[in-house]
Amino acid sequence: MPTMTQPDPAPQHEPATELLVEVTGGVDTHKDTHTAAAIDATGRMLGSAQFPTTPAGYAALLAWLRGFGTLVLVGIEGTGVYGSLSTPVAVVRPAAGSVQVSAEM
Repeated sequence: MPTMTQPDPAPQHEPATELLVEVTGGVDTHKDTHTAAAIDATGRMLGSAQFPTTPAGYAALLAWLRGFGTLVLVGIEGTGVYGSLSTPVAVVRPAAGSVQVSAEM
């Protein structure tokens, strides 16, 4: 079973500047965990973390991404069964646009 890493804590911002950071997330899907990464509008890496493939894990992933600023897009990598992500996509769509991307891109 893969080991879980603790998510990098979202940076603490002044309330007035927090929403100014536009965040794009990326999710690499697997059977037991999904690995997420967050970048800002300039492409600067904000953090990466693994989350379990459970409803609580999906909620934690989304909260973690939102902790960096305004979530504008989430790319979901997956070419097979684990990339279908029906539950987490349903969780992500209200927060931001989502797009499934292929590993061959």
